[in-house]
Amino acid sequence: MNRQELRKGPLRFLLVFSFYTNMRKIFNINNNESPEVISCLHGIRVLSMVWVVWGHSYLFQSLASVNILGIGRLTDDLGEQTIPGGFFAVDTFFFISGLLVVYGLLREYQRTRRINWIMYYVHRIIRLTPPILIMAASMATLSRLILVGPLAAGVDRTFVQHCRDHWWVDVLYLSNAVYPPCLGQCWYTAVDTQLYIVAPIVLIPLVYRRKIGVVLLAVVTLISMMIPMIINGVLQLVPNIMFGTIDHEPKADINTYDKPWIRATPYIVGMWTGLILHKMRTKKITLRPWQVGVGWVLSTVVGLLVVYGMVDYNTLYQPTPVPLAVGVVYEGFVRGSWAVVVGWVVFACHKGYAGPINSFLAHPCWQPLSRLTFALYLTAMSFQVIFPGLIYVPFYSSHLNMFISTCGTLFIAGLLAVPLSLMTEGPVLGLEKLLLRREGRGEQAEEKKTDQPS
Repeated sequence: MNRQELRKGPLRFLLVFSFYTNMRKIFNINNNESPEVISCLHGIRVLSMVWVVWGHSYLFQSLASVNILGIGRLTDDLGEQTIPGGFFAVDTFFFISGLLVVYGLLREYQRTRRINWIMYYVHRIIRLTPPILIMAASMATLSRLILVGPLAAGVDRTFVQHCRDHWWVDVLYLSNAVYPPCLGQCWYTAVDTQLYIVAPIVLIPLVYRRKIGVVLLAVVTLISMMIPMIINGVLQLVPNIMFGTIDHEPKADINTYDKPWIRATPYIVGMWTGLILHKMRTKKITLRPWQVGVGWVLSTVVGLLVVYGMVDYNTLYQPTPVPLAVGVVYEGFVRGSWAVVVGWVVFACHKGYAGPINSFLAHPCWQPLSRLTFALYLTAMSFQVIFPGLIYVPFYSSHLNMFISTCGTLFIAGLLAVPLSLMTEGPVLGLEKLLLRREGRGEQAEEKKTDQPS
């Protein structure tokens, strides 16, 4: 029996669990360029994940640091603002989510002249839930087998016990509402899913009544910028990426960090970008050299100001107090500004105005790592959480040691991410394709879809 016969017979339901087949899909590199695929997103996703893991190294491994009282000095200088700047890498992921939701739906409607809104939600749940459930179960059980160091009991009482008691919080995407969750990183999937749930309020008009949808999206954009400003002004908080929040309300992060109405702006900017790219997908955009230059200069300046502009206030020890007006304006515009910068990079890369930058971000070598980003997101922070419980001797925190630790975390988390993806993402997407195929999506369309980040 040949492969084609196997694919058509009942054994096709078993083939979706094939480690060999799914491994080939993960590590497949497609060198064929397509105007429908936003290739630069592969590199952006991978680099953003590295930035997040690097920042988390300073956060979690300080718990096992011999110089814990002086570790704050590692983030005080101008160049060191890159470390807390990892907060904005998370906003990059929100931006990508909003972009792909709009871009994907408009492409589907263009092909089929209809949208299956039930599958819109079903695909989301079956895509994300299995790997989260397996990771939560592993943290609640298997992690106890390797906790052997002097700090093991403390890690077990907190993080591991949280998974035994509250594993359901992450599975139901409530990690930003019910505390403490099992997997701390799942506050992101909770926020992203909550935004995804309400997105059709704007998506439906964008698909069927474009002009009404654009007006509604503009209104929602303004509201998303005003809400953080109002919350910060009323509660008199400093921006939540500032270390100075330790001198203010203890629950500041609960009000200003992990709520969907706080994180909506980059998601919405991503929706604008997806709309623009779809509208211009078949058009040749001609920009004059000075226009391209202005775009890159402005985006570079704004990006640098976002990451490094608050250095005088963003220190752990004796920070300069943030004036309320400065904090309010910064909180209202900072995430949207960062998303606009990323949006320009994506637009310029996709339309041929990025030169070597696009060659780097869209290089095919990023594709396998990009497909593993979600699994890596689940495994990396989980490893960093239990790491203090694995070691016997505290280590000295320095930039070099943190760099080495980050590289080690990425390597180990990557080894764990591959089987997690093979057990969940590949089989689930394969079964969805067999059982819940959407009209108008042939083999060629499905194959192209696998090359685009989702």
